[in-house]
Amino acid sequence: MNKLIVKRPKDRERLYSESTFKIYINGKLVEKIKQNEIKEIEIAESAIEIQAKLRGGYKSQKKTFDITKTKEIYILLNTKIEIHPLLFLSSAFPIFVFAMNHERYQSIKVIAFILTLFLIIRAVIQFYRINKTGILIEEATEN
Repeated sequence: MNKLIVKRPKDRERLYSESTFKIYINGKLVEKIKQNEIKEIEIAESAIEIQAKLRGGYKSQKKTFDITKTKEIYILLNTKIEIHPLLFLSSAFPIFVFAMNHERYQSIKVIAFILTLFLIIRAVIQFYRINKTGILIEEATEN
């Protein structure tokens, strides 16, 4: 049996997080890990495909490791992704509804529509980003 050590160090993530990542190896859920935890996973195969997922659509890319060479990995929340897509959408609709119902001037309605459309497009782009690279899996380097 091969042993893989999975770490989620707090000092490598910018914010404190109560979230729990689900770790999938070869498509099967094998472990859950919280911030600042270390898990040891027993694996029968030497080559594995690993992916981490989090509620809300956050996923990592599927990575392939040879356990005979890689003994330790880090799983981290991508700090470049700061705003969840629902925050964009939650700000778009009140602006749109207010402008369409209360504005007399057509030009302000057009501006509100364009702003709402921009926020919706931004939310879709952000959702795509978190779905692809919301979580990072890195091989631990020797010091």
